[in-house]
This record gives sequence, C-alpha cells and structure tokens, in this order.
Amino acid sequence: MASQTNNKINKVVDQLHPNSRLVGVNTVYFKGQWLEPFGTEFTREADFKVTQEETIRVLMMTGDTDVGYVENAALGCKMIAIPYKDPNLAMHLVLPTEPHGLKQLEGKLNSEVLRKLIDSMDVKSVLINLPKFRISKKQSLKTRLFQLGVQELFTPNGADLSRMIRGGGVAVDEMMHEAFIQVSEAGTEAAAATTVFLTRGTTSRKFIADQPFLFFIRDKSTGIVYFYGRVVRPEESNSEA
Repeated sequence: MASQTNNKINKVVDQLHPNSRLVGVNTVYFKGQWLEPFGTEFTREADFKVTQEETIRVLMMTGDTDVGYVENAALGCKMIAIPYKDPNLAMHLVLPTEPHGLKQLEGKLNSEVLRKLIDSMDVKSVLINLPKFRISKKQSLKTRLFQLGVQELFTPNGADLSRMIRGGGVAVDEMMHEAFIQVSEAGTEAAAATTVFLTRGTTSRKFIADQPFLFFIRDKSTGIVYFYGRVVRPEESNSEA
C-alpha cells in the first residue's frame, strides 16, 4: 500500500476479523505538476473564513495566468480550471460568490449542472488566490452503499461470491475508503516549484478562495473525475475528499 501511494497511505485496514477470507484493496495515486507553477516567493499568510464566527490564518498562493473561467449568477458561483502539464488534466475549483454559501451551492450542483458549467468555460486572465491545502480522509463506505441499494453484497445469505471463493455463506463485511491529496505551488502532491509564476500586474477577473470551496481533478479527454472534495480548513484533515 505504501509503495503504491508514495507513502501517503500506509494502510487502510487496521485489524482483520478472524473469519476474514479475502481482502480487496484498490489504490489510486496521482501526482500532477501545474502547467504554470505558482511562485513560492508570492505565498503569504492570509485570512480564511471557515465560518461567519471563525477565521484562521493559512498560506495563500498567488498567481495571475490564463485559465478556464466561468461565473454563474443563478448558481452563485465561480469556477476555474487550472491546467496541469498533462494537457488532458485540470483541477477545477468551484467557489461560492456569496460569503459562506457552500452548503447552498452544493444543493444546486449535480453532474448535469457541472457539465454545463464546464462547457461554458472560456480562457480568461485571472488573478488567483488559492490556499495550500492537505486532505487526509478515511471513511467506511458500507452505510453509503446500503443507502444506494447495494445490500446483498453484505449479506451472507444474499451475496454470491462463488466465482471468487468456493462454498457459500461468504459476504463483504466492510468497505473502507481513504484518500490523500496535497496542493502546493508546484501542483498536486509535488515538490516545491522552481519556476516563477509571473504576475502580469493587471487582470479583469479575480478568484479569491478565502472561504470553503469545492475541487475536482478531471480528465478532459474522457470526462472522468479522479478526485473530488471540499476544502473547509486548508491543511487540516476535516476537509473531505
């Protein structure tokens, strides 16, 4: 596990039940460098408004560059797509335009709405303020899968795993998911940048991520989203991925 995730996730299962017959593990490791890295010399401490009552200090990256951009007044959000060196990959960031509007925004979003937002993006010059963030999240998927209707898989009398294990009475006891993502000046899970992110001096649009926001890493050629989550407290583990 550690070797497959560059030591970011060492183990998912802490302890196995004595009756365990099979453990299935799936890992995904992503390391992407920005097409135009942020300059580390421009990173400064800044306020991040977690809630109306709480503000914390974070390390805020700053850059001015051409990125995919869209603003939608009806949804109350802005979205940018920061490209990686791989031309098919980009990190999309969705920011509420109203203070503390993330919950209301999430209630309006679905796959079709996001697709339309992506299709309406244009390349614009944008001043970006983005906090460095680090997310590590471990959670059980059993309850969520039950809610989606996947129930027989967890029931000894209902699961049919005969093609994997001979005999009957075998079912999945638990399904765990753990994710790690880190965003810095160089990119996503990457070393510090040596390339300077030049500031152009003037820009007509701003993307100031100083409150909770959403992100997802998307493959433009296939439309597949590899990672998604929300950033509530940059560099703290209670954000979700």
